[in-house]
Amino acid sequence: MFVAGVELHLTPTEYRLLVLLAENAGRVLTHRHILSHVWGPTHSGHSHYVRVRWPSCARKDSPHGMQQVWYSANIRELVELPSFAAPEGTVAIKRFDMEGDGTDDGLAVMIKKPAGYDPANNDWYYDMRMLDGSIMPEPPAGKIQMCIDCHKGSTATDYLSGTKVN
Repeated sequence: MFVAGVELHLTPTEYRLLVLLAENAGRVLTHRHILSHVWGPTHSGHSHYVRVRWPSCARKDSPHGMQQVWYSANIRELVELPSFAAPEGTVAIKRFDMEGDGTDDGLAVMIKKPAGYDPANNDWYYDMRMLDGSIMPEPPAGKIQMCIDCHKGSTATDYLSGTKVN
């Protein structure tokens, strides 16, 4: 899969999750619905596959306003640790409210790329999406400085600022 000319290495499960969330932007989905559509109907009772957390970055001074974050299951065991390194392929998807008016304005996506993609930013790729899942033309996808600036204070959790519940 290529996004803005950058090849993304998503697992089939991560891709199905990204597509499901993009197709249902602005809607509330139950764990059962997500599990059934991403992992299949036999997994509808495995709610631990889907982790939803309220990020510590969701303060009034956050560029995203209030937000909700989904992480790929490959870091499920890591988020409880005080520090960790996310493995390549980790995906974080955030719904954000830039205006602080309680209305979702879009989705922000972070994907951990192979070593060497952006060593100064611990190899994270960023893009901002409309609620329909299409990539916003501004800022250009990839190494988005405002995203880097927000996340650089979370080096202990590999730039994932929303892994601790407020």
